[in-house]
Amino acid sequence: SIDSTGHMVSVSSAKYDDPIIFDKIFDFINIHWYAYTSIEQYTTKLASYSIMYNKPVLASEMGVSWEENTVNETILHQQIWSCAMGYTAGASASWYWQEIDDIPDKAAYKQYKPLADYMSRIGLSNKKYYSVSGVNIGITSEDIKALGYRSDNSAYIWIYDSKYNYLSSSFETYDSSKIKVKLEEGNYTVEWTNTWTGESLSKEDVTHSKGNLEITVPAWSKDIAVAILVEEAGTGSSVAVPMAKEIFDFYDKTVLKSYNLDKNMQYQLNILGSLDVFTRQHCENVATIVCNLCHKLRL
Repeated sequence: SIDSTGHMVSVSSAKYDDPIIFDKIFDFINIHWYAYTSIEQYTTKLASYSIMYNKPVLASEMGVSWEENTVNETILHQQIWSCAMGYTAGASASWYWQEIDDIPDKAAYKQYKPLADYMSRIGLSNKKYYSVSGVNIGITSEDIKALGYRSDNSAYIWIYDSKYNYLSSSFETYDSSKIKVKLEEGNYTVEWTNTWTGESLSKEDVTHSKGNLEITVPAWSKDIAVAILVEEAGTGSSVAVPMAKEIFDFYDKTVLKSYNLDKNMQYQLNILGSLDVFTRQHCENVATIVCNLCHKLRL
């Protein structure tokens, strides 16, 4: 990293082939994505960008329209779950924070907690993960899609109805879905989660003798998630070495020290003083969140 303290450095662009994105000085890529037609469209593209850049890709701005400030609970829910489970560097970020603030009862913001709780179970230590899609877990319905990750002895899968979106006035209930997940021999706990509330829908222990573990999906609508964890030897409990939970303020400015930066970057920060108040606040928040993420990850 060109940062004097080793923090990750990035750049954002609405053009996936912008020449600046390919510069080796950047550690990860921020893409702005608007006017998408389906979840499959943008998750497939974002995954391909990770390969093209050979770097993590984050959807740092996302919206169903670039002309209108269209956002609601369903839009945000589908965006954050699909990006978190769809081979990018994490959940997407919405540009329309003011409209999200206006949604009653903080309904949109409440979508983050079930996802955060679910993702905290994913073990990141010494794990090699493979991508999961509807095709490689045996889903044959054209309407049911899936995204997620699988290791040799664990799996985290988000299943969703591709017909359902923010314009839908109704939704279908599925009660006979099955999936097949390739796992090593062992004892596993299979837990299904309501992605809208975070509620555990069902939990069962299964013994698997290698190959494809076939699982029946409980009745669901819109979307649902499952975590399949191997039982830890000698303990009787199923674990995936989850990330430690802690209270962390991503807007805390105590780890932002501009005097640690080189003169060019200090000059760029000084440019903030010439921006209008809203653009400046947005830029400062983005910088603060990125620095705090780096601090939290000890990068």
